[in-house]
Amino acid sequence: IKVAAHAQGAEGIKIAVRAGVDSVEHAFHIDDESIELMKNKGTSVVPTMIAMKRIIDRPDEVPSWMIERAITHWEAHQKSIEKAAAAGVNIVMGTDSGTPFNGFGNESAVEMDMMVEFGHMTPQQVLKSATVNAAKMMGINDNYGAIEVGQYADFIVIRENPINNMKVLQQEQKQIFQHGHAVIR
Repeated sequence: IKVAAHAQGAEGIKIAVRAGVDSVEHAFHIDDESIELMKNKGTSVVPTMIAMKRIIDRPDEVPSWMIERAITHWEAHQKSIEKAAAAGVNIVMGTDSGTPFNGFGNESAVEMDMMVEFGHMTPQQVLKSATVNAAKMMGINDNYGAIEVGQYADFIVIRENPINNMKVLQQEQKQIFQHGHAVIR
């Protein structure tokens, strides 16, 4: 069974990692001990940066205490993800979809752009976070996560290379392939 923990503070992150979770969602305050634990245990981090940003960007729709809390943790969150990525912690793209402030479309593409812009990850690292790293975390990397012989061919075709412009993933004009077949939408 794969287990994810929603943890924000350093102590909660360490408790979750020691307990053997596969991933920590959010992880606002990662410290050096957390990083070492995650690397030793193979724990992934799913930053969910868009969840916090959506709260900050909606002052008229969100209670003020939520906005204050999000602003308080925003800078630390960015630094934590940068530090974890630089240390080699497995970073996996995720959006925390289902929260009342997500659901506006293209969350995954926006999250990936934010991971480059705010998380201080390279476009290559971010693309791996959504493919190879995610499949590895879920334990399905024998069949998914890469375009290789023997794996299912799930991918998109877009006009521009996201390595040069991550925002291209937010465009509506994509050709989607699932198990090697074009998806009609």
